[in-house]
Amino acid sequence: MKRILRYGKGFVLSEIQILSGHGSALSQVAVERQPNNGVTRSTSTESNKQSYRKSSLLCVQTHAQALALPGRGRANGVLALLLLAVSIGLQASPLTRQEIPSDSLPGRQAGIKPLQIGDAIPDELWDMPLQVVNHPEGEETITLGDYKGKLIILDFWATWCGSCIVAMDALHDVQQQFIDEMALIPVSSSKPHDTDRLLKSHARLQSLNLSSVVDAQSLADLFPHITLPHYAWIDPRGVLVATTGTADITASNITKVLNDEIPTYALKTFIDLEGPLLLEQGKLPSKDIEITNYTLFIKGEMPSLPFTSRLRKNGDQVYGRAFFNQTIGQLYFGIAKELLGEQFSPKRIVFDADTNTYPEIDYRRYREVSATSRLLNTYEFIVPLEMADSLYSLMLANLNAVSGFTGRLVKKEVTCLTLKQLPPGFQRHFPDKHTEIEPITIKKLVKWLEKQPFAIDRIVLDETKTTKPINIVLDTETTLSSYNAQLEEAGLFIEESVKALDFFVLSN
Repeated sequence: MKRILRYGKGFVLSEIQILSGHGSALSQVAVERQPNNGVTRSTSTESNKQSYRKSSLLCVQTHAQALALPGRGRANGVLALLLLAVSIGLQASPLTRQEIPSDSLPGRQAGIKPLQIGDAIPDELWDMPLQVVNHPEGEETITLGDYKGKLIILDFWATWCGSCIVAMDALHDVQQQFIDEMALIPVSSSKPHDTDRLLKSHARLQSLNLSSVVDAQSLADLFPHITLPHYAWIDPRGVLVATTGTADITASNITKVLNDEIPTYALKTFIDLEGPLLLEQGKLPSKDIEITNYTLFIKGEMPSLPFTSRLRKNGDQVYGRAFFNQTIGQLYFGIAKELLGEQFSPKRIVFDADTNTYPEIDYRRYREVSATSRLLNTYEFIVPLEMADSLYSLMLANLNAVSGFTGRLVKKEVTCLTLKQLPPGFQRHFPDKHTEIEPITIKKLVKWLEKQPFAIDRIVLDETKTTKPINIVLDTETTLSSYNAQLEEAGLFIEESVKALDFFVLSN
């Protein structure tokens, strides 16, 4: 399945191709959007053709919106253009997505149905005692009913979440502007003792004199989430109107909710990370069909998702990978690392583009670039199990087609440094004193050597042909000869050599 989501206005007409039979086809899809009517045409060419049957469905994708309370309008969601191209096999396949056991889903363990946007808060939740720590009046419990009639924002956080703690200071300032009209209630997932200790000792939080709800699994079940911080908005009428990230807790949005107007939320929703993103097996056209290949590329930050990546595996075999909220540079870095394998070194990534003009391609600047949400991407690529060995080469071709950049492997002849073993019978010179240290692997030694001043612009290769850890003490030196004097103790030496090596070149 291939989906390409881009922010924009209007709608898109999409064709969903269902290929079924005794084989599967991996499709290449060309997309053309007509600027006047917003209709997208897609054409596909198939490789690996076998006996199959093709049928098509047409659907219209409009602005994504989340339904809010009747009479309040709709909370704006992501404006997206969606293209779908599905390759699905009818026979039994190892890629069948298994339903997550019910007792592992948020809310299911306690038999609680998670609340959806637009749901009224149930009466039992208003009256449920909630344990608190560091309460300014010494209270041990509170209830949501204590704040009924106000805008209530539940702030889900944890003591290990640095961004949660940083946000609390700014949110406290916002709350002070609406002291009589809203309640911002922290809900910690950490242990009560750890939460209480942090609130009382942390320099930033201590001055805010905050209390926090603790041991509130029922709230986490009712408002499920996979990232922190997470905020659930309950309006003065007692209706869940939004779940958002920190950026949406603004005086402007709060004022709109209090005035019964429509804020521009970037809604956070619970997304299952264990299967293909944004695709629910239960919503496929038939129970007999299964996904054989799938691609998803989303430009812009997805507030519901963490900043990480995840492998799609069947046993030990990797047949797909998903990247969540990553820069283009991080996506290509992950692919390059797999394609180069044991040869990989960050020095083998070459930028054939101006990284000041395109900072998003430089994986080293990901922290800086991540601050600009439009430069983040969510990308998933899955292939049939029989094509798993070609996963990353196919992924590279696909990412090149949708990202606006091009990554490729290029062989270059360069002067490098080669780590070798001293020949047998070489007279080694040992220092008078030897320091006992933990053995180090050759792989770690090579990585360490590459970071030293003498190798700042060189790649270090391992040609020792040994897998045994070695005992060695190395001091930081500036010349190759001084390092060789130290490496001699372990029967090793480094020499310069000219080699034809694979490099990963990234261009726009």
